[in-house]
Amino acid sequence: MRKMMVGALVALVLTPAWAAPALDPASSEKGELMKVLDVVLLLNLAEKNTHSRSGRFVSYSELVKSGALAETAKGSLSRAYKTLRLENENEPLEGYGLAMMVSPDGTAYKLSLEQKKKCGAAFFTSGTGVIYFGKPLGCPAN
Repeated sequence: MRKMMVGALVALVLTPAWAAPALDPASSEKGELMKVLDVVLLLNLAEKNTHSRSGRFVSYSELVKSGALAETAKGSLSRAYKTLRLENENEPLEGYGLAMMVSPDGTAYKLSLEQKKKCGAAFFTSGTGVIYFGKPLGCPAN
């Protein structure tokens, strides 16, 4: 079981968003999860770009105010950007709660985007750039 989960996480990290085999629930749910994954990719890349320029990670509101999110969204992530409610720090994507913590010195950050429903899916990432996907224990996998 552990090998399978590690394989799914590696596949999610190394596979383009449109083909992630680790997410294989019903097609409507899969489509929604792919949109959420794109939002996480956008946030992660905006953080990476900000860190490269300034040497520090920043909060969601700082990503919005600085224009880093809009700048990062050019190209393939523009649809993800358009789904965001930029003014809502706690729920920038309808139905999903965002928790984002940045260390006081800006050297690290952690982010989670969790579906606000029983047995909802969640995505997690940090300054490492690795994205994790999961569901609560005790809930069906699909």
